[in-house]
Amino acid sequence: TCTVFAHKSTEAWETIINALLNSGLYLTASWPVHTEMKARLRASESAALASSIYMVCCKRTEKKTAYFNEIKPQIEVRIKEKLDQFWNEGIGGSDFFISAIGPAMEVFGKYEGVEKLSGEKVSAKELLEYIRKSVSEYALTKILKSPQLGGIDEETRFYLLWRWTYNSAKVHFDDARKLAQA
Repeated sequence: TCTVFAHKSTEAWETIINALLNSGLYLTASWPVHTEMKARLRASESAALASSIYMVCCKRTEKKTAYFNEIKPQIEVRIKEKLDQFWNEGIGGSDFFISAIGPAMEVFGKYEGVEKLSGEKVSAKELLEYIRKSVSEYALTKILKSPQLGGIDEETRFYLLWRWTYNSAKVHFDDARKLAQA
């Protein structure tokens, strides 16, 4: 199955992730493809996406459960592999954050359920928060050309990510809040 999706809101991505997982599908590949015109009015006035995400899905055949802390390293490796590729291809801003969802879902979606050590199920919202944090860290190391981020205060991190992601575009408060929390 191939699905095309283009939306930057967390709620929309939660919905599509839950729909895929609940139907027993998992991602085997995903690509951000520039499908939106840069010259359109909405693109020049906001932080609109320039890409749609093309996702190839397969039916999950195994009914395994995983612990989130055990698959986090696999998610990190997969995200980093793809982010290296996307960075080199010049994908940036909001599209860069959205492009990491597919690679994370390639790992997360293999399992019928992903749980915390407490036995509580990891939600799509929690996965998206984890992805946002991972991408933020990656982007900052690239922006600053340094793997060491320890000496950077939260306000500076937010400002750097804001400028890199949105430049001077108008952004909804919730998008800014989520970036600040990353």
